[in-house]
Amino acid sequence: MSKSSIAQNRITEIANAAGVSIATVSRAANHKDRVAPDTYQKILDAAASLGYSLKRPEVSEAFEDIKYIMVGVPFIDDFFFNGIMDGIEASANRHNCKLIVSKDLTHCTSIKEITSLCRTTNARGIVLLRNSLAPEDLHTLNRTIPVVQCCDIDERANISTVGIDDALAARHMTEYLISSGRRQIAFISNEYRIRHIRERERGFLEAMSENNIRVNPNFIIRLHDTTYASALSAATQLLSLPARPDAVFTSSDIYAAAIHKAAKSMNLRIPEDIAISGFDNTLISQVPDPSITTVNQPRYQMGYIAFEQLIEQLGNPKMEPQNIVLDTELVIRQST
Repeated sequence: MSKSSIAQNRITEIANAAGVSIATVSRAANHKDRVAPDTYQKILDAAASLGYSLKRPEVSEAFEDIKYIMVGVPFIDDFFFNGIMDGIEASANRHNCKLIVSKDLTHCTSIKEITSLCRTTNARGIVLLRNSLAPEDLHTLNRTIPVVQCCDIDERANISTVGIDDALAARHMTEYLISSGRRQIAFISNEYRIRHIRERERGFLEAMSENNIRVNPNFIIRLHDTTYASALSAATQLLSLPARPDAVFTSSDIYAAAIHKAAKSMNLRIPEDIAISGFDNTLISQVPDPSITTVNQPRYQMGYIAFEQLIEQLGNPKMEPQNIVLDTELVIRQST
């Protein structure tokens, strides 16, 4: 067994014995002043009980060599999240870090589950693209291991975030559709429990209200999953209504593509009979003919900045949380 492997095992043993994270052991070994005195003593006692010295060079050497960062992503093979991952990977390479990409992390509902995953993988920090924890739990988790939220953010957690103003972006798209003469506008999204979906619907409704346009309740559709097939079925029903919408704004490009397919199959003209707009500016919005108007999110920049935030936090555990909001833009194409 190599020297670094032995040191890595020792760090894990010390962390488990002390009941703290491996990141906390690292700070105790390299930056004593950044660890609470009682925690530091607990780590010293745990190391001594195992016959180790916290000051052994292997401890710091291992943490210099091993820089694993866990990334919680809900879908591994997804147009949208792949764009964010490109940015994360670029920053990780810059800092000589290795990524552990996990779908399980986004479904964890307790701090214990997440810390267990991190200890098992020796992860020193987390970038979350979606999570199932309450804001107060995220805040508590961040005290144990550095966490940065990217994309699907919740400012109430009091941790560093990188994202967009979803409500404002939705308002801009809705106002654009209204300015083009549309009044019977439908909105299709997925699960309302997801924060950014709620924000996009809020932006849509606010723009309609401010323009004194009544929203038909039948035109607000919330799907239970993110599949194309589900969206296609809902789109077919929507466009079959006696009084159908003259425009549809969707919370994702996948749904917009489903509306496009349904409209074509019903011989509706795009955009003359029905205008269609999506969200995210993924590749799927460019494929249909006519191509789909959408909202562009700076996905690469979001991922890159989120990882840079995490690295900064690892270097300075006492830093204040940073909440970065990036600009979006309307990408106007033939569908509107």
